[in-house]
Amino acid sequence: MKLSIIPVDSTVYIDGKSYGDIDLTWIPDIEGKKIHAIQWEENDNVGEGEIEFVGPDQNLKITTLGIEGFCSFQKAIDQWNEKKVEEEVLLQQYLEEQERLKKEEEERIQSQFLLFNQTHLPPTENENMGVDEEEEDLFYDIEELLKEI
Repeated sequence: MKLSIIPVDSTVYIDGKSYGDIDLTWIPDIEGKKIHAIQWEENDNVGEGEIEFVGPDQNLKITTLGIEGFCSFQKAIDQWNEKKVEEEVLLQQYLEEQERLKKEEEERIQSQFLLFNQTHLPPTENENMGVDEEEEDLFYDIEELLKEI
């Protein structure tokens, strides 16, 4: 894992993926020196890193994820994980909403297609039967009138 914590930007990077707007105000100054960044790399549970300070002060090498007896930076990882979960939930909600909208649009188009078919297609054989009966009744009425004349 490669971790970068940038308190001034309120940003935490883990393996190249960043989340901002993380409250890092809990990270203290060290001996009056303001922290610019914490860099940490861990492979096979062995890690090393450094703390970079604002200004010309020399970086502080670290072999634990924090400053022994003073501060642990695990909280930044936990906050990053919380942001990741929030993002995944929002993404899932977005995808579900897009699927719902797509389904509604497909249903709307299908209903218009069915309405078009009912309005513009020639009548089916069953529908023709009703029309033929009306025409037969009309024809019969005309024949009766002619007989009376």
